[in-house]
Amino acid sequence: MNTRILVVMMALLGCAITVHAAEQSTPPPADKPLIPAQTAEDAAKGNEKSPAYKNEQRADELFKSRSFQDAHKELDAALALDPKSPTLHVKKAILLYSTGKPQEALPLLDKALELNQRGKTWAWWPLYNKGVALGISGDMEGAVQNLDASIALNPTFENLFGRATAYLYQEKFDQSLADARAAQKYKPGDAALPRLIGQLEERIAGVKFLDEMAAKKGAEKTASGLIFFNIRKGSGKSPAATDTVKVHYHGTLPDGTVFDSSVERKQPATFPLNGVIPCWTEGLQKMKVGGKAKLICPAKIAYGNQSPSPKIKPGATLIFEVELLAIE
Repeated sequence: MNTRILVVMMALLGCAITVHAAEQSTPPPADKPLIPAQTAEDAAKGNEKSPAYKNEQRADELFKSRSFQDAHKELDAALALDPKSPTLHVKKAILLYSTGKPQEALPLLDKALELNQRGKTWAWWPLYNKGVALGISGDMEGAVQNLDASIALNPTFENLFGRATAYLYQEKFDQSLADARAAQKYKPGDAALPRLIGQLEERIAGVKFLDEMAAKKGAEKTASGLIFFNIRKGSGKSPAATDTVKVHYHGTLPDGTVFDSSVERKQPATFPLNGVIPCWTEGLQKMKVGGKAKLICPAKIAYGNQSPSPKIKPGATLIFEVELLAIE
C-alpha cells in the first residue's frame, strides 16, 4: 500500500470523519450552500428498529473518539445481529480503510450495494466510499469510476472533493479544479478547499510554463519532467547521487520571485545529493564540476503539494540556476 497516498487521501477528503460526524470545519458564508438529495449524515443513519442499533451507535461514538479497536468489536457484534444491513457493511468498510486496510473494505462495499434496500439514491454512499478505498490503495482509475457513479446518483461535497483528489493524483488538473469548485458550492466554508483550489491553479499555470520552457532552444526534457539547460559546460567529474556537492544556486518562481539564493547570501552551499529534492538529485548528475545549468523543476519532483516556505506555494514549479563548484 502507498502510505503517502493513504495519508493525503485521508487528509484531503476527511472522508471517515465527514461520513460519521457530518462536521463542518468553519461556518459557511452568508450564501446558502447547495443541499444534496441525500447527505452523508442521512445516508449513515442507523435503523432504530434493528436489533443491532445500540451496537451501531456505540461504534459511531467509538469511531469519532478514534477508539478503532473497540469500534471494530461493536460493528462485528452489530453485523452478527443484523447481517443484511447495508449501512453496517459501509461503516465497517470505512473503519477498515481508515485503519489502513482498504482492500478488506472493498468486498463489504460491494455487499452493501447488493443488500441495498434503501433506494437508488442511497447507493451514492457505498460507491463514494468504494472510490475512497480504491484511491487509498493506489487505484486512482478505479476510484474515479466509482466516484463518477456516485456523483451521477447524488452529487455531494464528499464525492466531488473525492474525485477532485483522485484527478489531482492523475495530474488531470483542469478536471480536478472543476470538481473542487463544484464541491465548494456544497460546503463554501470548508477550510481545505481554498488550499486545494490554490494548489490546482498553481499546477495549471506550471504546466503551461513548463510547456513553454520545453519548447525553447537548448532545452532538454527528461522522463521525470525536469527541463535542463546547460549554461556552461564543466570540465571536471560528474557527481553520483551518493556524493556531497558544493554549489552556488539562485532559486526563483516562474514570475521571477526569488525564494532562496546562495548567490545573494554570497555563501556557497554544501549538501548530500541524495538529501535534496529529486529535481536536484537528477539535474546535478548531468553536470560536471565547473559547469553551470538551469533546472526547471515541476512540482512532482520539487516539493509536490507541500509548502516548505511562505514564498513556495503547494504545487509550485521552481527554477534554479546552479553552479557546481566541487564534489567533496
